[in-house]
Amino acid sequence: MKRLCACKTCRKGPLGLILGVCLTLTSALVPWAEAGSWPVVVRDALGRTVAVPAPPRRMVVLNSNALDAVRILGAADLVVGVSSLVRNNTPYWRELAALPEVGKWNSPNLEAIAALDPDMVLTYGNNPGQEIEALLGPLGITVLRLDFHHLSTLEREMEVLGRVLERPDKARDYLAWHRGWLERIRSMVAPLIGGAGGLPKAYVESYASYRVSGPGSSIDEMVRAAGMRNIADVMAVPFAEVTPEWVAASEPVIMIKAGSTRDSYACSNPDWLESKRRSVLARPGWEHVVAVRDGRVLVLSSDVCPGTRAVVGVAYMARFAHPELAGSVDPEAIHREYLERFVGLPLRGCYAVGEARP
Repeated sequence: MKRLCACKTCRKGPLGLILGVCLTLTSALVPWAEAGSWPVVVRDALGRTVAVPAPPRRMVVLNSNALDAVRILGAADLVVGVSSLVRNNTPYWRELAALPEVGKWNSPNLEAIAALDPDMVLTYGNNPGQEIEALLGPLGITVLRLDFHHLSTLEREMEVLGRVLERPDKARDYLAWHRGWLERIRSMVAPLIGGAGGLPKAYVESYASYRVSGPGSSIDEMVRAAGMRNIADVMAVPFAEVTPEWVAASEPVIMIKAGSTRDSYACSNPDWLESKRRSVLARPGWEHVVAVRDGRVLVLSSDVCPGTRAVVGVAYMARFAHPELAGSVDPEAIHREYLERFVGLPLRGCYAVGEARP
């Protein structure tokens, strides 16, 4: 298989020139490696095998979920470039927010990436498109796609990144904490949903109005872990547009709204979360919907749903859906433990608003 040379000389200059020089030959077959040996071959978020030739020493990270995972593993010093979203949130990201910017998380500037001379780019499974492999791969830059936002794959992906960054012990430490809290919440919820009423029905709305999060979405996984039935479980896609009438006819007793990040860590007043909640409560025709009538509308910052802090969001959801857990599940305590233990920050900020009536 032919590829473009990854030598330092050929990686200089504008990207258009880089891609047109210095052809060499390399084998298309990369054997599976034993632990601790290189190359390491792993499976990415798309189910593809990716060969990592050597431990990465310079990384560009294109989204905050992946950057959280890198920081948990104690590898923040390897990051040399970030997306614009990270640059705009200094209180949480600290020195990482001062790193060179390479554009948006879903449409990065590939020349800016190449100029930083990384050996790895870490990004989501589906965004940006796979053209970045075609353009960066010939430069000797490995593109590793890991999501870190599905509960169903978070553990495997943390193990993959821990292996690639040669920090398996740190990955295991975090996963033991994550798994422990998730199992504890599930065990507390289980006895509460076995009665005649079954699972409480929840309307789960993404960032846009009337856009539901259905099966296959990250938030749907969290809702299920918190002991609720998502009324969008009849959908065949992860996200869908619905009508107010469909929501009312589905008779949800709980509503959960995702609020996009607005520097949640720096927030001292949750007005932006409150305003989203008030707008949901005031929607015409919903005054007779049980969830609205009872004020059971929870708005969560995207910082805690989903991602490496997803268990914090699950805790908020579980306590909201099952008020009996108010004395047993403390989302703020779980969040504090996460920040202090894995990030080295104190707990602060605004992450959830809502009132559930016991």
